[in-house]
Amino acid sequence: MRLKLFFFSIFVIFCAAFHKQAIGTAARYILLYSNECQLGYRSIYWKGGELVFSDVILADSSFHAHIDRASIDFNWDQFPKKMKVHLTLNDPHVAVMKKRSLPESKPGWVEFTVSAINGTLDWDGAANFSFDQTHVFGLGPL
Repeated sequence: MRLKLFFFSIFVIFCAAFHKQAIGTAARYILLYSNECQLGYRSIYWKGGELVFSDVILADSSFHAHIDRASIDFNWDQFPKKMKVHLTLNDPHVAVMKKRSLPESKPGWVEFTVSAINGTLDWDGAANFSFDQTHVFGLGPL
């Protein structure tokens, strides 16, 4: 019994110490294999109940984006029926190199909304923008 408790304690300590790295690795994996997109970031931390990625780089063959801060807010009010996720992008700079079709939005367990604040879009010339997507994106089964 003591050996099981010892291994469980080690597991809990390991999860507490490395959960941010595991979340970052999972985010990289999901973006790479679902959208063929590379993800890089300087740091990841929790602030006010939000998961925050700082100094984010997203890139693939069709675009390159630098985001000063990306924060993810999880709403568990309707869990386990639904989970609501809101992504806020602060100061994104998006450079579009070529047209790319976006994946279709499918209804599912996760409802996803996005907002961008003080953004710059560079597509054959720069333009400033802000964006608040209140329409719910369904991510389908994960």
